[in-house]
Amino acid sequence: MKRMPRTDKSNASRNGQFRYIDFHTHILPNIDDGSKSLDESLKMLDMSFKSQVYCSVLTPHFYPTHDSISAFLYKRNQAFDKLKSSMTQNYPLLRVGAEVQYFNGISQTDELEKLKIVGTELILIEMPFTRWTDEMLTEIFAVNERPGFHVVLAHIERYLSFMPDGALDLLRSRGLIIQSNASFFTNFFTRRRALELLKSGYIMLIGSDCHNITTRPPGLQDCYKRIRSALGDEETLRFIQAGLKLLLHGSTSPDPSIRVREAIL
Repeated sequence: MKRMPRTDKSNASRNGQFRYIDFHTHILPNIDDGSKSLDESLKMLDMSFKSQVYCSVLTPHFYPTHDSISAFLYKRNQAFDKLKSSMTQNYPLLRVGAEVQYFNGISQTDELEKLKIVGTELILIEMPFTRWTDEMLTEIFAVNERPGFHVVLAHIERYLSFMPDGALDLLRSRGLIIQSNASFFTNFFTRRRALELLKSGYIMLIGSDCHNITTRPPGLQDCYKRIRSALGDEETLRFIQAGLKLLLHGSTSPDPSIRVREAIL
């Protein structure tokens, strides 16, 4: 039996249970260092669904030194089609995109728009794990200023030691979206800093950055448990709803099944 549509489940909170958007995953099979098989991908989706993930954004790595954009898209779309055709039960809704590794000249790349999350203006970019330079920031700002683009910086917590002073405020003032991994909120040594950045409005999106079902599994419940404890249910729901709006920001052909209903706005 094919996966049934869930037209009654577009709420961020339903029957007292919060429902989440996982903005960063490596669930697609056999395309990067994430899932190594179709079976593992289906198990990851099942784990996501059971942990109240409403929509998973599939963001396999794009490395410009490994593939051309066209070659990457061919492999990604094949993996996506294979996954969709094998979904025979209730799983999260899916959006497909990429985690794009920063490279010199990224802002001038003609086909960059093909790496955006499909149907949106959002492009997820992984910055270098070296000291950020003015040239890097200039490139990223230039991408964000291209018509139809809105940059999301992946797992911001991994760059904090590489960022110049005042960089977080600069990123926010220039309109970039900051994504954090759920582990930032659950790790004993970093969870206080994660909540500080969230409360201050720097972190806007959260993803599991899941790669498998063992060492880096999907799931956001523990992360949001800590957020709910710190912010309360009402503010947490507002944060989730704001993330859903960002996913739909600038959407050219939004999937009606994940439109925000007036009841939760």
